[in-house]
Amino acid sequence: MNELKLLVADDQTLMREGLKTILELEEDIIVVNTAANGQEAWEMVHRNEPDIVLLDIQMPVMDGICCARQIKQHHPDIIVLLLSTFMDE
Repeated sequence: MNELKLLVADDQTLMREGLKTILELEEDIIVVNTAANGQEAWEMVHRNEPDIVLLDIQMPVMDGICCARQIKQHHPDIIVLLLSTFMDE
């Protein structure tokens, strides 16, 4: 079975590392890297070529929305999932 390569980006260390730990319990998932902001995530996309990027919406330097736009513009085959812990729509 092929492994899915994921990149996790969240400015909260506990959330970022928690997601990484939970995801890596799956046999077919490997977290190739983690990022603390959207700019780091954008740079890591080029180095790690993940299949899926999990992005927090609100992050410093570059938010998840801007990062997702750049990823999809330059790497349309990468799946981007946006995460939020806020109740606002």
